[in-house]
Amino acid sequence: MIGEPTDFFERENPPEAAWWVNLRLEAYLAIVNQASFPPYLDSPCTKRKLTTVDDKDWANLMLLQLTDIIRYCFSDNTDIEHYKALLKDITIWSETKPDSFDPIYTCNDAEKQVLPEIWLYSEPVAAGLQYYHLSRMLLMSHDPRLPKIGLARGRKMKQIEVEMKNDSKIVCAIAAGMGKASPTYLPACMAIALVGDLFNNRAEQDTLLRVLSNATDRFGWPSSYIKDSLQKTWGWL
Repeated sequence: MIGEPTDFFERENPPEAAWWVNLRLEAYLAIVNQASFPPYLDSPCTKRKLTTVDDKDWANLMLLQLTDIIRYCFSDNTDIEHYKALLKDITIWSETKPDSFDPIYTCNDAEKQVLPEIWLYSEPVAAGLQYYHLSRMLLMSHDPRLPKIGLARGRKMKQIEVEMKNDSKIVCAIAAGMGKASPTYLPACMAIALVGDLFNNRAEQDTLLRVLSNATDRFGWPSSYIKDSLQKTWGWL
């Protein structure tokens, strides 16, 4: 996206803004380590009814839904009704989000580029959409309704892998479209941590590593564990 990054939380008081920043970082750590959130993050703030006045509020709402999904996926909970409720929540978010979440420009030429081009209106819009696609990826991979064994499971898992790879490319493309100084590279690292091992094309692998390197070089975000794990999985080390 053309322009400078904007402050996600410019209207919030400092303690509340810090809480949201910490929540995003804990979401990153939870996904990378495949672990649930620490108990202290079970704050009443997460239970409040957000008033979706602007794009930032919509992004925050999706972040809260993502945290609920992380709690479900990285626990022993396999309740199907709970799963359906989480799936319904993100579906409603996607179907009712403002028009401002529609891309300004998109281009997907798979023969010439690994990532599609996606330009969005603002940082909150970009983050909200990234949280949505991360939520999709987690729910697809932790669906308690999946067949347990047999050919049906194999076919379904192949379909899920294709969809998850596509979602991860979208998350990374959103970050790239917002510019190298954008904090949306943090959700991009989360997507790579989830499904980077599914990519076997060298051009795709190189692109994912560049995303991780930018996140570390620009923001100091810890991505070396992800990079090392992927390179071992890909047979580079």
